[in-house]
Amino acid sequence: RIKKLVKNVGILTIADVKTPHEVQRMLVDARFALCTRLHSAILSSTVSTPFITFAYQTKTIGFLKSYGLIKWNINIEDVTRDKLKTMVQKIMNRREYEKYLSIFEDRQKIILKQSDIVNIKLSTLLNY
Repeated sequence: RIKKLVKNVGILTIADVKTPHEVQRMLVDARFALCTRLHSAILSSTVSTPFITFAYQTKTIGFLKSYGLIKWNINIEDVTRDKLKTMVQKIMNRREYEKYLSIFEDRQKIILKQSDIVNIKLSTLLNY
């Protein structure tokens, strides 16, 4: 249904994927993703693909807030052509895009540091 509304079908991919890994393989090559589900946003973040969400549940909002990405959301009831066009233009702006990507890099560094701390604590415990 969506594909019929898009004039330039070369910019849109709608695929029947079966596994999260298939979704990640698609998303890794995407310039950005439009996500209506939390899991698609999570999978986008795992491959550092920027995304715009259309949130309708608080868990999506919570996820976005934890990453500092709440400005990249449009509440599902408030979606308009103009709002979406404005967000897409922002995400396609090189400076905004690079800032967006840096959020993922910073977050991954934090996760790695936390992982190192856990590994150190585990190895300390195992040595006793």
